[in-house]
Amino acid sequence: MTEVQCGGRFGDALDRLGRWVAQPGGSFPSTATALATNAFIDTVACMIAGAQEPAPVRAARALSAWSGRGSTLVTGGRDSPPNAALINATAGHALDFDDFDAPSVSHPSVCLVPAILALGEEISASGRACVEAYVIGLEVMDRFGLLINPVHYDVGWHATPTLGSLGAAAACARLLELSADQSLHAIAMSTSMAGGLKAQFGSDTKPLHAGFAARNGVLAARLAAEGLTASGKALLGRESFTALFAASSESQVTKTIDRMGDPTALEEYGLFVKRYPCCGYLARPLDGVLTLRRDHDLTPDDIGHVTLNMPPRNGGILGFRFPRTPNEARFSATYCTAVALCDGDVTLGAFSPEAIANPRYTSLIDRIDLVLRDSSVSEEDLSPDDPDHVTIDLKDGRSHSTTVRVAEGSPSKPLDRAALFAKLDACAQGRIDDARLAALGQRLDALPDLETVAEIPNLMSGDPRNDLMNNSGA
Repeated sequence: MTEVQCGGRFGDALDRLGRWVAQPGGSFPSTATALATNAFIDTVACMIAGAQEPAPVRAARALSAWSGRGSTLVTGGRDSPPNAALINATAGHALDFDDFDAPSVSHPSVCLVPAILALGEEISASGRACVEAYVIGLEVMDRFGLLINPVHYDVGWHATPTLGSLGAAAACARLLELSADQSLHAIAMSTSMAGGLKAQFGSDTKPLHAGFAARNGVLAARLAAEGLTASGKALLGRESFTALFAASSESQVTKTIDRMGDPTALEEYGLFVKRYPCCGYLARPLDGVLTLRRDHDLTPDDIGHVTLNMPPRNGGILGFRFPRTPNEARFSATYCTAVALCDGDVTLGAFSPEAIANPRYTSLIDRIDLVLRDSSVSEEDLSPDDPDHVTIDLKDGRSHSTTVRVAEGSPSKPLDRAALFAKLDACAQGRIDDARLAALGQRLDALPDLETVAEIPNLMSGDPRNDLMNNSGA
């Protein structure tokens, strides 16, 4: 690894770590080999001794429900619902084009929808049941998010896999029609699966975070359905999820839970739906850059210097000045601004290895600076009180500026359904054929009225092995 990849002054130490892990076999002393062998013997013995205890027996029974069956993978083929949830959620977050929200400071839908569809396909759940499961899952994510954010996010946790695990567990518990006690067990169980670091931003592990959350939700709900239990102290108390992740008091937790569903978090806070396939914190500055470009008929040759002035919470994760990979480019304020100025938009095509090496973009990056303010005015994520400022200084001495408080696609400036279907069309191009796309759009448009959602994952996949259209009446 290079020093930059490893994190500055720790690069040498991490290189040594990598070399140590990858050292050739046969290089450990005999004492270590003997102790490791002992550990295997002891652990195998323990596995045999505990094989008939309730927990492994119930876990095996829960997982055996998927033996010989599976849910559709958007990548093609089929796998167990937990694995399908993981793979499909990872796909949903791979381009950083999915929605996010303020209370959880996370990407909620990409944790919830793949889990719900994977499990919903298996049990032939109705569209209405899936919609209700989503509302329940989002409620749990946002209410717990209000308890632990912004501290949780600011100290370095990625809330998508942490809160997403709880939300997906709640959604899947609802879908399986678990009892109140079983549902609490599922949510509490998921706290022991939750984790994920913002340090993974810009790497392949970030989209996997959404996959982990979706998988955790399916597993936790299925395990709870088989009678496996979890401690309520994981949700309330001195050593609970909320206490450990952000030092929330028990009274705060109780007060927040008492408010659940009145109104629902989905109604109260809404969702930020992305126009651009990159970090959501770039939505406002890109709106500003594109507005100035359009209003003043600017070209890249006109640009002398661009300044993006952002709150530190937002701009602090956008520091890949010259990105080397598409993943880094999605978290590069300078690169995305260069693309917007050159192309008049930021689309999926901008995030390929060829695109990020394009001199049209790279030559402009030297004229773009990201400036972070000293502090955030508001604790609310993307608060209008904490706007983004864009200034474009031209070579001829003129200067244009704009302040963006609310981005297109935010809860107060939502995209309409026509815009959402246009996004679906753009995302599907070259991936699924027109007939499948039309059938998929029809079913999504009528989702609450569908008798079963089982056809939706099949239509999403371009794999003919998953093609159920001949049986769907499409």
